[in-house]
Amino acid sequence: MSGFIQPEYKFNYVSLFSSAGISDFGLKLLGGKCIAACELDANRRLVHEANISGKVFSDIREDKNRLIEYVLKQGETLDLVFATPPCQSFSTANSRRGKLKDTISANSDPRNFLFFDALEVCCKLKPKFIVIENVPNFGRRLLRNEQGAEGHVEEFIDVILSNYIGQTFVKCVSDFGVPQSRKRSFSIYIRKDIAKENNIHSKDVNKLKYIKPLDAPKNIVDAIGHLPELDSRSKDSNSYKNDIFHHVPVLSDKHYSWIANIPVNSGKSAWMNSCEHCGSAATPMFEIKCSSCGKDIKVRPHIIENNGTTRSIKGFRTSYKRIHPDGLSSAITTNTNAFSSDNKLHPSQNRVLSVRECMLIQSIPDTFKWPEQIFYKSMHLVREMVGEALPPLVSYQLAKELFRL
Repeated sequence: MSGFIQPEYKFNYVSLFSSAGISDFGLKLLGGKCIAACELDANRRLVHEANISGKVFSDIREDKNRLIEYVLKQGETLDLVFATPPCQSFSTANSRRGKLKDTISANSDPRNFLFFDALEVCCKLKPKFIVIENVPNFGRRLLRNEQGAEGHVEEFIDVILSNYIGQTFVKCVSDFGVPQSRKRSFSIYIRKDIAKENNIHSKDVNKLKYIKPLDAPKNIVDAIGHLPELDSRSKDSNSYKNDIFHHVPVLSDKHYSWIANIPVNSGKSAWMNSCEHCGSAATPMFEIKCSSCGKDIKVRPHIIENNGTTRSIKGFRTSYKRIHPDGLSSAITTNTNAFSSDNKLHPSQNRVLSVRECMLIQSIPDTFKWPEQIFYKSMHLVREMVGEALPPLVSYQLAKELFRL
């Protein structure tokens, strides 16, 4: 996908919780110059520095004052602060899901309060625009701050950013041209003087229009169908020699049989595989004993107990499942190497998605650099960085619309 036109605008920005700099790359392609960034993890800082200029700080809790001082010393008017605070404890995929109103569980995880540090940076630097990205539940999370005041995250943001107008809303990344079903929360705030000049009100912020690139993939096959075939049966077929990132894990014979028996391009799960003994497809999902011949269906996900009996593995309907070729990819996450993961199997090939395919689905261009010491250290580490990132096409489109004002 060539949905990036570079550069369209000249602007500067500060990136908070920048991770590997993947979302920053979209800002760079739009014409943005990073003045400063912060990222706690050394491996992610290394990748960020290989792709994005600007001074990089570490822990925002310890370095925010130095970051603020450094940016102010540059003597430039700041255009944008782009923040993507850690989201694990806000996520519905987290073990604490369903506890959005539980302030006790919220207060037990210090990561829940890092966005307050980001807001402090924003208030001191006074950028024209602020973008805070997170999981869909982010704005609705109930917290109690250090002073004992209780409120939802979006309410705290509104109060603290009193010199800005804006709101928090949820959009799917596919709305920006990214070929996956992944909803994200966006808190977009515009400094009041800028908003007044452009006659913008808070209610207008989530009505900003994002134009999909004309060549945006319509489905997953559009996005990855041009890549060479791979197979997870053996090391002879699990990688492509001309692209180190087009690589998948090798599976055991048992696990491979679960995937190989899912009809290609069906969008079905291994939980629905037909009986290998009689061919019957009538056995209900998650059951192992064939309803027709009475034998165990061992091409369905199962484990064999110590006493020799076979039982079905507990799981979700979307696990061990092929992505439908006519649909979008499910959300690219940090565990895309796990074949049991949510709806992550290739539509027609017997394997999970390769790292390169995850990059394409995340709209990460081939021009994004990966230092050798990172992927030689761990390909799973690369998968994590790819999966946790906001797609650069989204940051590109968000900033593009703001700088049109």
